[in-house]
Amino acid sequence: MRHPGSQEWENLAEQFDMGWQKEVMECFQKYTEKTPGSFIERKRCALTWHYRPSNPELGERMSRECQKELMATVGKAWDVEVMTGKANLEVRPTFINKGSIAKRLVDAYGKEVGQAPEFTFCAGDDTTDEDMFRSLNNSELNVNHVFTVTVGASSKPTLAQWHLLEPMDVISSIALLGGGDTNVADLGPVGVIEGKSREDMMGKIEALDMIPGAPSTGEGR
Repeated sequence: MRHPGSQEWENLAEQFDMGWQKEVMECFQKYTEKTPGSFIERKRCALTWHYRPSNPELGERMSRECQKELMATVGKAWDVEVMTGKANLEVRPTFINKGSIAKRLVDAYGKEVGQAPEFTFCAGDDTTDEDMFRSLNNSELNVNHVFTVTVGASSKPTLAQWHLLEPMDVISSIALLGGGDTNVADLGPVGVIEGKSREDMMGKIEALDMIPGAPSTGEGR
């Protein structure tokens, strides 16, 4: 994590016993052998088992079995969580997730900068991003200035208050917030915000029709 105004990164896992990784690695290796095409990714503070290249049905079944085994062993012995993602299974310390980081950053702005963020835009397309949405939705920030945005199919269950279909729509939205137009890098138009001034975007965003072709309802989804 990097604090506001700082150029230095803080390793949050520095004081945490990472002995759980050995047990998780052994479990992941067992399921990798059972699931052709799957592989293990070692991150700074987490271990992730990916099965996207595998047979979808086999991958899902092995993932459920692996998760059940980890929850009954490592999950009970260590302060870690077993998370399902997009064709992956990840184990990480409970205090290192996107939700806790979002909360730490918001708190840091209040304590270190002297005031809470005036505007917060948080977007993601993965199930692990729901931690961020939950944290920001429950924060003490002005709800009118917090925009939690999920990216993907409009039918997906989410805690986010807003919705975009494609990653390119995120780029267009950010460009518009920065004072540009929605036709950024020839990505094509996206109906994002009604209002022409930056002040309108910050304080009087009345309609975010982030799903192309959707009517202007003034509601998040």
